[in-house]
Amino acid sequence: MPPPKLEIGDTPTEWTTSENDRKGKSSHMHTAYANSADGQVGFTTTPGGADFDYIGIYTDFEEEASPDPLRYAWAKVKGKQGAPGEKGDPGEKGKNGRGIAHIETFYLLTADGTAPGYDTRGWRSAPPVPTSQTPWLWTYERVVYSDGKSERNRVRLVTRLGTDGAEAQPTRRNLLDGTDFHQAGAWEPGINGVHAKTETVKDVQPAVTGVEC
Repeated sequence: MPPPKLEIGDTPTEWTTSENDRKGKSSHMHTAYANSADGQVGFTTTPGGADFDYIGIYTDFEEEASPDPLRYAWAKVKGKQGAPGEKGDPGEKGKNGRGIAHIETFYLLTADGTAPGYDTRGWRSAPPVPTSQTPWLWTYERVVYSDGKSERNRVRLVTRLGTDGAEAQPTRRNLLDGTDFHQAGAWEPGINGVHAKTETVKDVQPAVTGVEC
């Protein structure tokens, strides 16, 4: 893969380095807790040792977690209380609940806007930098549960690198919400012309339910 293009300037964008900074941005996984399936009841990112019925997770490129429950994918981690045992005899020990052991995030660059499959070669755990040859960046998560089972959510688009020096025209409808990539406010002037605002990446809420593997 060729190195990213070096633009004249002192400030790097998310996907383009500058002469003074060649580091890219790292993805961050954020965790929150709540007592409802939509995260609205008792939402917090600092549980402080308290018990909660649901855990919410999402990934983006910001170090600070969002206070918006809608950005998180919620999963139940606290099961219902079992029935009491017969009087005078101790009840049997209940089964352990199913929790999330960890979440693995994968990224892949492609040359066009066709969503890749899970078996496509090249998936990696660190987000690569889009280039003019492979401008489409895709991602998905694999959720591994405490019982050893796992499932993958759907493959979705993170961002598309714009054409240098001119507005990039969409080659197809946006696979995320059916809109064109050419949207008002999505472009800005630069030294070499108009280009996409790569510092604004549309966050897509990851779904915990998906394909079991």
